[in-house]
Amino acid sequence: MLTCLALPFAGWWLVFRPLPDRDGVVKFLQLGDSAVVNFDGRGVPYIRAGNEPDLYMVQGYVVASDRLFQMDILRRTAKGELAEVFGPQAIASDKLMRTIGFNRLAHDQKQTLSPTVAKAASAYCQGVNKFIADNYDKLPIEFVLLGYKPKIWQAEDTLAIMKYLDYIQDESWRLDDLRQRVLDRLGAELASDLFGDSWSSTPTPQMAEKANSIAYLTDALPKLAKDSYLHYAPHPNIGSSVWAIASDRTDTHGALLACDKHNKLTKPDLWYIASLSSPGLHVAGATIPGVPGILVGRNEFISWGTTALKADVQDLFLEEFSQQFSDKYRTKNGWKTAFEITEVIPVRFAKSREHKVLITEHGPVLLKNQASAVSLAWTGSWARPAALETFYQINRAQTVGDCQLALEAYAGSPMNFLFADKQGSVASQAAGVIPVRDKGGQGTLLVSGAGEVGQWGSTIPYKSLPQITNPKQRFLVSANQKLVSQSYPWLLGHQFLPPYRAWRAFSLIGQNGRRANSAPIGLPDVNEIQGDMQAPLFELVRAELHQAVEENHIIDKNVLSALNLLDHWDGQLRAESPEAAIYESFIYTLGHRIIETKLGSNLTAEYFQNWPMWVCFVEHYMHAKQDKWLPKEERTYSAFLITSFTEAMKNLRLACNANEPEKWDWKNLHKVSFQNAINQGLNWPSRVFNLMPLGVGGDDNCLNALSCDYGTSKDLFACTYGPDMRLLVDMSDPDKFYQSLACGQSGQLLSAHEQDEINAWLRVDPMPVAFSAKQIEHQSEHKLILVNRI
Repeated sequence: MLTCLALPFAGWWLVFRPLPDRDGVVKFLQLGDSAVVNFDGRGVPYIRAGNEPDLYMVQGYVVASDRLFQMDILRRTAKGELAEVFGPQAIASDKLMRTIGFNRLAHDQKQTLSPTVAKAASAYCQGVNKFIADNYDKLPIEFVLLGYKPKIWQAEDTLAIMKYLDYIQDESWRLDDLRQRVLDRLGAELASDLFGDSWSSTPTPQMAEKANSIAYLTDALPKLAKDSYLHYAPHPNIGSSVWAIASDRTDTHGALLACDKHNKLTKPDLWYIASLSSPGLHVAGATIPGVPGILVGRNEFISWGTTALKADVQDLFLEEFSQQFSDKYRTKNGWKTAFEITEVIPVRFAKSREHKVLITEHGPVLLKNQASAVSLAWTGSWARPAALETFYQINRAQTVGDCQLALEAYAGSPMNFLFADKQGSVASQAAGVIPVRDKGGQGTLLVSGAGEVGQWGSTIPYKSLPQITNPKQRFLVSANQKLVSQSYPWLLGHQFLPPYRAWRAFSLIGQNGRRANSAPIGLPDVNEIQGDMQAPLFELVRAELHQAVEENHIIDKNVLSALNLLDHWDGQLRAESPEAAIYESFIYTLGHRIIETKLGSNLTAEYFQNWPMWVCFVEHYMHAKQDKWLPKEERTYSAFLITSFTEAMKNLRLACNANEPEKWDWKNLHKVSFQNAINQGLNWPSRVFNLMPLGVGGDDNCLNALSCDYGTSKDLFACTYGPDMRLLVDMSDPDKFYQSLACGQSGQLLSAHEQDEINAWLRVDPMPVAFSAKQIEHQSEHKLILVNRI
């Protein structure tokens, strides 16, 4: 009987007791004056304070109340401290993080913060630590289940998180390693086809001399990547879409801005929405938990969104080490001494581990044997101002010019910033530190550390980076595509995402789309564009299959039935569409069969996982029909299409357990699971903390970009990445402002706002954020008052 009575109380104690108060009065003696936080119906905080330090202090307090466990996992990931919580299984990940040195980079950056930004960061830390101190005996349930308490929050934690998130957006060294191994296996001609580049198959003398050592190291690099134990991990699909439309093209005569950020779909979301107001400052939008201010959003004068530039800012250098003197390595100017650092990694349930890090002039050494090593060069490891400085200035910008001036010092992950201002103008500005490689180096393959070619010299001047203001077509689109023409004199990179999303947005907004009569465009139209799911190759696939059926006199009922569905399909990859499943299965099967015969199964899987442009290769193959890529067992291109189509349908029949194509709904194959970081240490509570699999539409290459992780899990087309935050702004009206997340504002289990946005996310419904004082009061459902006196 007592046990029965105790269980509900224990449940309350563990789950409901940690939920934060959203009404009432909080004593906050560190504040300079009282502050007020209004919360709307989905938990968005509207913070008003009498001065900026108080504003950031309250922001830290409120964000921690919703996302403390997530914040702790983010900083532990970046600083290489996961093993302290999860034990020996996280050591490999911590070693990689300590090798790259986010903890060291954050420490160095803290010393360079300007007084105003340092004061803001310090105030934010005070707010987080106030929440930890006040709730030390009623922390979120994840801390209880994992049996540990969070440390105090420091400015280095914020800077380490920002630096790590830069890294996962920048990471390209795995792609360099993959290119090298594909080139070694296939030779220059075929490898160039697969990656859309032109290479020489002749190694440099230095590379040829070390061939055996290089083979050992490059074979080990993929394992190093797989060993990482990260909830927020690098992925080539991390990006976003942004478009801005000038006021003379809109129905309200105000400039419009739309942005959706693409990240791993987790629970809670990576983003957090907030409104911040103090004398002289009013800004609202989304930030990362642990980071003060706003990273994507609007103020009274301007709105902005960002998308990854996909510039190549990482290279792998092959270093030659002396066999007699283990710390000496060869450079083009002679022998140098590698700098050694010893990192101590605390490990739960085991002794702390010492991890030695070697650093060459190129960067930290990822792998080493007796005579050779691979080091990582990354512009993010250079001594530059923190990106927090730039966003601090953008939050206060009144003109596009103010933003461009702030971006001149921006040293975060290279991004394309799009702006829409109150005067009706739109602009884009690429920003970030991008290396210039010597002697025509391209940065696509491993580079000899002692050679002349590919060494990093200067950087691309800021004024030479792509910039556009009020273009002739009166709108701008950025979707991780290549932004520059062949005549552009600088090398930005090679790992751009496929151009299909950008082309589709241009088509829908511009003169060739559904607005061919140049009718004004409004927020409902822009919202519809965000949810567009058109398959970019559906017309080509349909035409090629028809031709193949005719040439091979196919009478198979299953083939003809599936093709008949494609004939009546509009190309939209809707969740309930069997045509979408047929299209996706065929594209993947065709590409896989072409490439696997050349690369083998393991290297083919890596290619699909790490090279998003593979679909462009498949498109080119269907246009060019080159015999050199035709599998040996196939007689003709058209016969190959039919056998691939047949195999694709066989896979669908097995996956859907149905013979009829009409029953192959895309949502039954394309599912997303929003996972919580607690699963890294505890598998059993996944059903409690995760959002169970949901069927979704789309794919990587449509505007509603929901990834397909082809063959990387037990699910045939699992979705793990997509738009986790969407933004819509009409600068004609402060309250025509919409921003939403995938799950919700809170990371607290059983909070009302833990997953209350998921249905709106599935429907791509915009959700309002108040900006004017009147609307804030209208949308407010709760009020928390923070006072500095008893």
